Amino acid sequence: AEYMGYWVAAEICLAPELKRRIGIMKQMVAIANEFYAHQNYNGLMAVISGLNLASVQRLRRSWDGMPNKTMATLHQLEEVLSPKSNYANYRLTVKQLPALPFFGLLLKDLTFTNDGNTKRLESSANPNLINFDKWRRISVAIADVVRYQASHWDFPRDDAVIAYAEGCLTGVAVDESSLYKYSLLCEPRNQAEYDPNARLIEKWASAAS
Repeated sequence: AEYMGYWVAAEICLAPELKRRIGIMKQMVAIANEFYAHQNYNGLMAVISGLNLASVQRLRRSWDGMPNKTMATLHQLEEVLSPKSNYANYRLTVKQLPALPFFGLLLKDLTFTNDGNTKRLESSANPNLINFDKWRRISVAIADVVRYQASHWDFPRDDAVIAYAEGCLTGVAVDESSLYKYSLLCEPRNQAEYDPNARLIEKWASAAS
């Protein structure tokens, strides 16, 4: 999910033309909506995380060019994965199979249950009593993971798409600091420096020299 988030940001920040950048952002929201439609919540979180990186969020001209309908869709998707009330909306949504859960929350729940509960009932008169409630909670969480593994989608295999996706994710070698520099080249803080006709590669080469 982290690699996918950086891929989302890289696709946007490495697009020098404003119109193309807006088009890519619209496409990312469409991809996120498809993830939601097929209950791929891990993919959905990855795209939303990428769109919310500082390097992307600061691109005001790009965001201002987004259609209202697309922005409404994005806000609805963000609400599904809102961390409010311990991801209450998401927990109510991810019930039916097939589904790919948000792995980060699964790990968080397991860690919280393990670290937040003692192995034995230390407050009991008998300190050797096993805390069965802790292990029951952990077993329920693991059973959920196993249940999700039974998910199956009837998508026809497309080797070209698979190769493209693998190339995108394995080819992301841009960190957050570099993405922010590219973002500043796309839309500088100083409005006087903004030249929509300048090629990003030329500006980047000039900045690096």
